[in-house]
Amino acid sequence: MVTRISARRDRTRQLLLGELGRRGALTRTQLAAATGLSPSATAAGVADLLADGLMSEDDATRNAAVPRRGRRSTQLTLARPSGHVIGIDFGHMHVRVAVADTTAAVLAEAERSLDVDQRASAAIAAAADIIHELLGKASVDRGQVLCVAAGVPGPLDRDRKVVSSPTILRSWIDLPAADELSRRLGLPVIIDNDADMGALGEKRYGAGRDYDDFLYIDASHGIGAGIVINGHTYRGARGLAGEIGHTQLPGALNRCRCGNQGCLESVISVPEVRRQLAHTHLGSVDGTAQPPLTEVAADPVGARVLADAGRIIGRVVADGCNWINPEAIILGGELGASGPPFAEGFRESVDRYAQPATAAAVAVHTAALGPRSVLMGAIAAALDRAARH
Repeated sequence: MVTRISARRDRTRQLLLGELGRRGALTRTQLAAATGLSPSATAAGVADLLADGLMSEDDATRNAAVPRRGRRSTQLTLARPSGHVIGIDFGHMHVRVAVADTTAAVLAEAERSLDVDQRASAAIAAAADIIHELLGKASVDRGQVLCVAAGVPGPLDRDRKVVSSPTILRSWIDLPAADELSRRLGLPVIIDNDADMGALGEKRYGAGRDYDDFLYIDASHGIGAGIVINGHTYRGARGLAGEIGHTQLPGALNRCRCGNQGCLESVISVPEVRRQLAHTHLGSVDGTAQPPLTEVAADPVGARVLADAGRIIGRVVADGCNWINPEAIILGGELGASGPPFAEGFRESVDRYAQPATAAAVAVHTAALGPRSVLMGAIAAALDRAARH
């Protein structure tokens, strides 16, 4: 009998800790609904975890603009140990790194341009170099770092956590990136798909905080989606869910890096948008750099190109809306952050091609974290891992 009670207690604790790890902060009522536990079992489990120092409790209304009547609800979070974490965003053409404390406050951050797709080993070496520089800048000893987490721009095998597609990110295939980084740094390292990290960043700190069912669209040099269903990241049977950039577009002939023709990201991505702009007055002159996409969006010609890009991606995502009926779509990456024309074109296609009731129910937001969604998602993942170990 004692063994049975102990097993039930352990299961309750794991359920509660697991949900908080995935969602960040929940009230007791929300936690009971998310785990399927009864209110009494939830209350007992929460009291147990608070007593053990594994869970923290904060007033959920302390920052509210309007005081609430009645009993004040409180939010429960995983207790954060003292120390620091590191987040890494391996973009297709950049490595971005940040050192943060256990409140997710960024202490130091840096970025380096690099062809990450074709130079995996160089990208890992660059990340390690930047980390050493930032630890010095932030006056953080390496022994104070609890965990490093990184987002990688490609499909990861769910079990082995290595890039598994033989045609995408070829230099990363079967490369144990987490182990290699851990060896260089002498620190625990975890990795995940960049779009999934972006979804986590927006869920925890950005535009996804009020949603349990949403799509995060990472539209940059590649096109990927982070899928959140009932507060959980959906990765698919082998971790390959969300590779919408390789959706075939009828009539498109562009050759994609995956080997197929007509993939979405071969038609619409930052390089393709830049190529279209090169034929206009917004193109580079005498080798000078093209303006940022945020400036392009303010030009009538640039706005038209970006709106068309939004419509094409929106057409693909509209079908996804019919499949999973999300509450919201969050547009991230360089294209997502470019400004209203892209978002308006995207919204137009969702309204036109998704079922009317589905389209009416879905909100479209620009990522609140801008180009830092993946980076902040990596920080959140590192904090969650540190709290569980």
